[in-house]
Amino acid sequence: MLSWLPSYLKMARGFTWVEMGSLSALPYLVGAVSMILSGYLMFRVKRNTLFMWTGGLVIAIGMTLAVISKNNLASALWLVVAMGGICWGFGASFAVLQKIVSAPIIARATGLYQGIASISSGFVPYIIGALITINNGSFTVGFFFLVIVALIEFCIAMILFTREGRTFGKLNVQPATDGLAVNK
Repeated sequence: MLSWLPSYLKMARGFTWVEMGSLSALPYLVGAVSMILSGYLMFRVKRNTLFMWTGGLVIAIGMTLAVISKNNLASALWLVVAMGGICWGFGASFAVLQKIVSAPIIARATGLYQGIASISSGFVPYIIGALITINNGSFTVGFFFLVIVALIEFCIAMILFTREGRTFGKLNVQPATDGLAVNK
């Protein structure tokens, strides 16, 4: 989101560089507060997936309202809300991963998870740029691409939420002579 957000605010919403400068720290501030608050609450609630699905829902709502808002400042503030949603669920995704994967492979699973996330997020600006170009410079389709991704995350988190508290079906690793054998 942050890689193309300045372009959106400048080109589609007509913000000046001064106006963008005054808003530039707000997403990070809200994101930091959101992440700290969700981390604190996760230890109290013990349902980490709750933070994942609510974060996904906030992202989808914030992005949708940002793109349909007629007011430029309201649009920028809805993007700040969406950033808060991203940070709200971020820490929970790692906590859920640790609940699902057994201790002997948690480092590899975390590396794989983070690697897939980083590589796929590297392609997103290109995908959004192509969508914007195909649609004659309209950022709307780029936003809705992100809304769809947030809704997919929401659905996956809801599935995990229904299983949390019972069992996630941890992956167990048994040593084998030819490497690792993974059992369910």
